[in-house]
Order: sequence, then structure tokens, then C-alpha cells
Amino acid sequence: MAFKVRTTGASDYGRYIKMLVAGNPGAGKTLLASTALNPIYASAEGGLMSIADKGLPYVEIEKIDDLLELKQMLEQDETVRKSIFKRPIDTVV
Repeated sequence: MAFKVRTTGASDYGRYIKMLVAGNPGAGKTLLASTALNPIYASAEGGLMSIADKGLPYVEIEKIDDLLELKQMLEQDETVRKSIFKRPIDTVV
């Protein structure tokens, strides 16, 4: 046999995945993102109705300072982040 059967795994790709999800309004981008591991939404234009029943955390972003503050909180040690957000955060939407 000339080929080797392998199994996919996170170790092949590193710890983080950077992804851009694009589509028309109502296509399901927000709902798709809710399936990621422990998400938090940086909500800059509303539109969270599709995940209203999921109890997911979000932060209203009204100005660049809000986004910078969120970034600073997310850069904290994992235990500090957990105490700030009251849950683990692994994905930023």
C-alpha cells in the first residue's frame, strides 16, 4: 500500500483557528458561530436574536475603546478571564 491512512486532529494545526465567515443577512453566521467552543460575542451592530435562547455572553461595542477593553480582558490569564466572564471563553465572535 502506497498511502497511509491518518486521522485529523487539533495537533496538526496548533491551538488557534482564525476564520472569516461571510454571508448575506439571515444566512446563519451568528447561529453558526454559537456552535464554537465557549464563545463571547463582540456585538457592534446588534443582530443576536438568532441566539437569544442560548444564554451566551456578549459585550456591546459602541466605540473602539470598548473593543480595546474587551481585548485587554481576553488577554488575562485563563483563571482571571473565567472570573471576569463567569465562564471559560475560547472563541471571540
